[in-house]
Amino acid sequence: MLASKRNNTMLSFMPIRRTILLLIFLSLSSIVTAKKIDIKSTHGYTENETYFIDTVFDFKLSDEANEALLHGIPLEIHTHFQLRHKRKWLWDKTVNEEIIVFKLEHMPLTNNFLTININTGLRNSYSSLDAALNHINTITRLKLFDYDLLSKDKNYIARVKTFLDISSLPTPLLPQAYFSSKWDISSKWVEWEIIQ
Repeated sequence: MLASKRNNTMLSFMPIRRTILLLIFLSLSSIVTAKKIDIKSTHGYTENETYFIDTVFDFKLSDEANEALLHGIPLEIHTHFQLRHKRKWLWDKTVNEEIIVFKLEHMPLTNNFLTININTGLRNSYSSLDAALNHINTITRLKLFDYDLLSKDKNYIARVKTFLDISSLPTPLLPQAYFSSKWDISSKWVEWEIIQ
């Protein structure tokens, strides 16, 4: 009788164990095969005590993201710029942050691709996906900070990262997107020192 109860208990834990193992496997496969974006160049420059950034990156969609776009699902591409105070004994502190958000849409009637800069409201239409992505891939003259924001006795870095925002996808797609490496499209942080 006792052995029978023990066997029933073991059997009831089997589906839970399989589910946990599956989630771990999916998480690990996402880390290993995530699609990376290359940041080709980043150039910071000063004009009238204001620091600007130009950035060019190479954002390509995975087959799954491309298929979703062609089936009417808009995609959001976020680019984060940060000014950070570099500290020795504590984690770095973000002093200022600028986030540029582009929405990318496919227009089935014209077969064009629409980019919308959510920050400015500017809309552009392109005849090909490559042309639309080239527009999103190039950010020029972004104001990151004014120099009066800096303290002379502190060290600062600027950094940039870009990624496909999975959280903006429609709810039915979210479980698949969160657990599939094919939706993990992002760059690493690229950083450089700010010379005062």
